[in-house]
Amino acid sequence: MLTEDFMSTEESSNEDDQLSYVIKTIPWESERLRKRKKILDKTHLKTQSKRSRQRVVKRVRQEGIISVRPKPDDCPEWACV
Repeated sequence: MLTEDFMSTEESSNEDDQLSYVIKTIPWESERLRKRKKILDKTHLKTQSKRSRQRVVKRVRQEGIISVRPKPDDCPEWACV
């Protein structure tokens, strides 16, 4: 189910000489899908080693920055608005 079509797009940012990614909001994404993806992200982070977690590039979600990723044709009702 979680293919690239359903994943948030990101844009790199280099504020204060610190690399980070700005996560863009997907306008057609349901709250239910957003919550499930958040759980998957947390679970994935827990499975990584301490060293891997330290090397992860910071990701920041900013409201108002909208992704242009189109709604998939096969999007289930629960996942898309």
